[in-house]
Order: sequence, then C-alpha cells, then structure tokens
Amino acid sequence: MCLVGDGWEIIKQEDVSVGILFTARRLVLMKGEHYEAVLYWFKTGDYVTGNFFANALYWAKNQMTFGAPASAMIKLSTPIASDGEASAFAALDDFAMKFAPIMMKNI
Repeated sequence: MCLVGDGWEIIKQEDVSVGILFTARRLVLMKGEHYEAVLYWFKTGDYVTGNFFANALYWAKNQMTFGAPASAMIKLSTPIASDGEASAFAALDDFAMKFAPIMMKNI
C-alpha cells in the first residue's frame, strides 16, 4: 500500500509509544482538502514495531530460525474533523491500546 502513490501527501510523521507495549508510526495526511490521522505498526512473530526496517530484520531473523514466516501491518486511520488532530489521535491511541492484547494473542 502506497499512500503517496494514492495521492496522499504526508504532512507530519513521528514515532510514538502505544502505552508501554510497542512503538508505532503516526502520520498526518492530506489529499485535496481532506486530512487524515494514521497510526500503523508491524507485527512479526512476537515482535511489534512501527519501524519498517526493524520489522524487516525481525522477519529475516524469524526466517533464519524457522519461526513464523508471516508479518502483518496494522493500520488505523480516521478523518481529522473540526475538533482537530489531537482528538483524532486520541481516538486512534485509545483503540490501539484496546486492540493490542487481542493482536498479541491472535495475530
């Protein structure tokens, strides 16, 4: 999935902690007059990170040690409404914290 190729412009990006569980990547995107808040991360085996390159290393390690061959990218997004960016990310952060235990058990 290529957000830029789909016409989105990345306005802002940063790494953030999802509680004490893992780090994720936070993006603010713009397409025309539409703004979107995005929170995403990768899960490979027991490793969870928002860093693409770290995830690639985890995947390679799993392959060399005959671990789980799969890797997942989890992406949460919501439009940024009139109540602002902070409100959009608060909703994404809250959902991520509630989803994390389910993800760790089932993905």
